[in-house]
Amino acid sequence: MRKLNIATMLVAFALLAALPAMTNLQAAYAEPKDKIILRDNGSFADASWYDETPEGVATYTSLFVAETSKGTDIYVSKFVSNPDGTYTDTFGYAFTKDDVFNISAKLKTASLSPTDIEVYVCTYDGVDYYCDFDTITVQADWTGVGDIQKTRYKSSFTTDDFKVRFSETTSFRQATATGSINDDSLGDSDYAELGKFKRAEMQSGQF
Repeated sequence: MRKLNIATMLVAFALLAALPAMTNLQAAYAEPKDKIILRDNGSFADASWYDETPEGVATYTSLFVAETSKGTDIYVSKFVSNPDGTYTDTFGYAFTKDDVFNISAKLKTASLSPTDIEVYVCTYDGVDYYCDFDTITVQADWTGVGDIQKTRYKSSFTTDDFKVRFSETTSFRQATATGSINDDSLGDSDYAELGKFKRAEMQSGQF
């Protein structure tokens, strides 16, 4: 069963969030040794579900939600595999500034209110592979279990002209989750997690 790698996804979010600032660094560094410090806090939740019918039809569903000061990112995928080798792969992403994701201060609970997401629906029928578009409505609730854990990550990038330092602290705990797609219940999750993070990036140099 696949599981989302939260640390990898958070680092990817951090790099994506930093791109606009790095693009405009030339204008920012008018004088030598100028410095920019970027800070952001956020929270996230993910879950995965697996189901298999007596006939051998397997369904794997995953959901990842991350909220920062910019808004909320939502990733969803649903893969249905049939015993004859045919399958349907549904996946999509949405970004919204609406208040659709809520998480408690001590990671006790979290919820994603019903949200519409545009998705690709790709099908292999045994001969042809083709994709179409659709819109699905996703909703989920999480309950934290177990102890809260913490991780810290630091990285740096240096050239002759500039330096970038990045640090992130993440608090997370295991969870259970329930959810639905188009009001079709996903049942209890096979894996779920809740977390919050604080990150900072310092950019210094001359361009």
